[in-house]
Amino acid sequence: MRIPASLAPVGLALVLMAYSGIALAQGIVVPAKMEIFDGVSKSSHKENGRLIVDDFYAIDSRFQLQTAGGKTICSGTRRQGNGGGTFAGKCFGYKARGNYTQDAGGNVRMRWDYSNSWIKMNARVQ
Repeated sequence: MRIPASLAPVGLALVLMAYSGIALAQGIVVPAKMEIFDGVSKSSHKENGRLIVDDFYAIDSRFQLQTAGGKTICSGTRRQGNGGGTFAGKCFGYKARGNYTQDAGGNVRMRWDYSNSWIKMNARVQ
């Protein structure tokens, strides 16, 4: 499955709170409220965005994290395990790695680490 260029990748340290997801042909899109933290400048800001996952229930799946304007800040591949998993890719052009947990109620918590910065995301996928 391909995600349209209009939904391309992006990245920086974020704290996200996402709400209900909408299933699309390209995957699941979850609206998000983000706090972006930059470890170099020690500053943060808030903005709205979205998490896009090609197939939330697949063992391996591509993902993107975007601003509300459609700018991709993180992208990569997620590997699902029992109750969570790992992911790798790029955030703001820097190599990024992280992990996530997922409970039976659809609550997902993710953390990306990259270039002295981090992104945390809390999402509810229905």
